[in-house]
Amino acid sequence: MNRRSLNGRAAAAALCLLLAAPVAGQTPADAPPEDLIQWIEDGRLDEARARISQMEADRRNPEQTLFLRGLVTSNGDSAIVLFERLLMMYPKSRYADEAAYRLGQEKMARGLYRAALRPLNEVFRRNPDPALREKSLYAAGLCYINLNKPDSAKAAFQKIVDEGTAASDVWVSARARLADAGGPAVSTAPPVVTAPDTSAGKPRYAVQVGAFGSQSNALMRKSFFERAGYPVALRSKRKDGALLYLVWIGTFATLDEARQTGERIKAKYGSSYTLVSE
Repeated sequence: MNRRSLNGRAAAAALCLLLAAPVAGQTPADAPPEDLIQWIEDGRLDEARARISQMEADRRNPEQTLFLRGLVTSNGDSAIVLFERLLMMYPKSRYADEAAYRLGQEKMARGLYRAALRPLNEVFRRNPDPALREKSLYAAGLCYINLNKPDSAKAAFQKIVDEGTAASDVWVSARARLADAGGPAVSTAPPVVTAPDTSAGKPRYAVQVGAFGSQSNALMRKSFFERAGYPVALRSKRKDGALLYLVWIGTFATLDEARQTGERIKAKYGSSYTLVSE
């Protein structure tokens, strides 16, 4: 990923207004330091962790440091503990909705689909910003698919299409899922990337934005694009005997829709991409 393209617009997009923008009753001093945000975006996690430790020692904004600590931990189980602690201790925090969404994502990554539904549906019920509402509902739809509840999944995707923003990649992915509704539940096993097999029915397409030998590096890339508002999935495959972790964005009904999203990502973040099918 081009480092220069990450500075400025990409950094703001990735950690969003959640971290940078003040809210009612919050002074600018309450916002995380800009250099810390940039370190997280650039993957300088050791420096970010050291800074967060200093902030924890000050004890000025414990819910903020809990959230930030969850962002930079490389251990998914530790992230779950941190986000759950934040939600239990500070349920009305400005970070609560994002923490609940991330908690759902972490549980999904472990195949705990029923447990993931609780925080994801809570985010949807609390009616936060539209982008986070869409992402949470889409993730809930994927949970329902893996729980073999196609009707519930279809209802979640339909709500996104009915109420969401047609220009968003989440909306496009939800529409593609609806077009493919009625088929077998998505396997929980990571699929192997192959060429489209038209004999097996209509393929779905995704935009691959990374392939890593290290799971932690793949999770870092996944987290980056999630914070930028994209529906992201972590897949895996074996190549020459080695396990690769793949970062996929979206689910598209046509190759052209996937390519359009890939080109937007390339233009905005300077990131190369590959079109794949599942």
